[in-house]
Amino acid sequence: MPERNRGFTLIEMVTVVVIMAIIAAVAIPKFIGLGTAAHRAAVAGTADAFRTAVTLVNISYRVNGYAGPGTNDNVNGFGAGTVDVNTAGFPTDTANNNTVNSNARCVNIWKGILAGAATISRSNQPAQDTDYKATRSGQTCTYAYTRDTGASRSFIYNASIGTVTLNNP
Repeated sequence: MPERNRGFTLIEMVTVVVIMAIIAAVAIPKFIGLGTAAHRAAVAGTADAFRTAVTLVNISYRVNGYAGPGTNDNVNGFGAGTVDVNTAGFPTDTANNNTVNSNARCVNIWKGILAGAATISRSNQPAQDTDYKATRSGQTCTYAYTRDTGASRSFIYNASIGTVTLNNP
């Protein structure tokens, strides 16, 4: 006798749909919060890497015995050797400038101390595919995260005293 092809019964179909609905009701709220957590972690991780790099530049500056005007350019022993610092030994540029006086300097600091880091652009450039936008105020650089439209995430680098402050709601 030939075997008859059978499909699923109505009870089996309803059972599968109910199980899928229960899984969706439990799992979806957890997945919704993952995006926010991922953005928060990205900014916190980048800020920590930046803070560590600032500290390492300062240590290299001190170990190499730099002192006085004109000796703050191209700190040896860090990165490509192009990082410039102020008289306190904190990064200010990579083009032989010892003060943060433009948005471009903030971008140069970023690129000089964070090898292979997230992408960055100046505030007056288009945001195409950049993770952060750099703006300057005095000797302070603000690095605003652009990938999360739901919250204002950033960190602030104060070149005068070498601090990095996180703003990551």
